[in-house]
This record gives sequence, C-alpha cells and structure tokens, in this order.
Amino acid sequence: MCSLEPALDCIPTLRVPRNTVWKSPEKETLKINCTVTTESHCWKTVSVSWCKIEDTDHCRPLSHSNHTGTGWRNITEKERKFFLIFWSLSLQDAGLYRCKSDGPVFTPSYAINVTVTGIRDMKQSVVEPFYLVCSIVIVVALVLTITVLFKTINNKDSELSLEDKRPKQSVGTGTSELALGKDVSEAL
Repeated sequence: MCSLEPALDCIPTLRVPRNTVWKSPEKETLKINCTVTTESHCWKTVSVSWCKIEDTDHCRPLSHSNHTGTGWRNITEKERKFFLIFWSLSLQDAGLYRCKSDGPVFTPSYAINVTVTGIRDMKQSVVEPFYLVCSIVIVVALVLTITVLFKTINNKDSELSLEDKRPKQSVGTGTSELALGKDVSEAL
C-alpha cells in the first residue's frame, strides 16, 4: 500500500541559534546560514528556502536575483549549511529572515536579524587609502632624494680626483714642460 504521508525520517530539522544577528556595512557581501539536518538518503527530496519576515503573520519568499542567491555546504552526510547570500547589501535588506523547509511538513527556523550599517565609515574607506598613497609618495620622494644626493657626492668626488690628474706646469727649469702631478724637473 502506498502512503502519501512523508517518511518521518526525511523531515529536516532546521537550526539557527536564538537571537542570531548579522551586522554588515552597505555594499558588502553577506552570507547568513541555517543548519539543515536529515537522513543521508533524504537529500534528494529536501527543499529549503529563505523568506523575509514582513509582519508577524507573513514571511515573504525570496527569489533568486542579481542581488541575492542561495548555496549549500556539506558538513556531514546528514548535515548541511544552507546560505542566503546578499551580493551587495543595501539598507533595504535590513530585517528578519528565516529559513524554512518547503516539504509536506512546514518547518521554520528561528529568525535571523540582519542589520545594515551605512557605507564603511570615512576612516576605513577614504582615510586609509589616502595614508597609503601619501606613504608611497613619501617613500618615492626619499628614494629620489637619496639617489640625487649620492650622484652629486660621486660627481664631486670624481671632479676632485680629476683635479689631481690635471697636467701641472713645471716651474724651475725655465721651460714649460707638463707632467701629471709632478714637476718634470723633479723627475730629472
């Protein structure tokens, strides 16, 4: 005899800790999750979805969009995590969410509170890159300054050594003979 009643061992259990809060700034990716447990042979028939609680009696089902998606991650043969992914979080995404089984037996989880803060504060989004750029500019300026300084010092050293090697005019014999660094008369 065929029974229309669901196999009791295939009714999933959904777990979300009470008072779960996820807090994230706007424009970030956020993943919230619930843990789904059922017998390993039941996964083909398990249907779980997410909804947003709009009032005490209504939980609006969420559909896939460019803004949200869902995904699974295996934990064990009997346990998996079911994710709701917000690709670019907006202030309108703030609220209470629930994962629920859509099978013949309705099984809801505790609600998850999603809190959306404003776009990352100026300290993180503007000031840090500003300091990074300034630091790079300062390092480049220092490297250039040191390079120019060394070249200047090396040029002065080479000028001094060239002065030592310039021909000198010998005095004393009455002739103007040239020698490198010494009088010709001394050499005689």
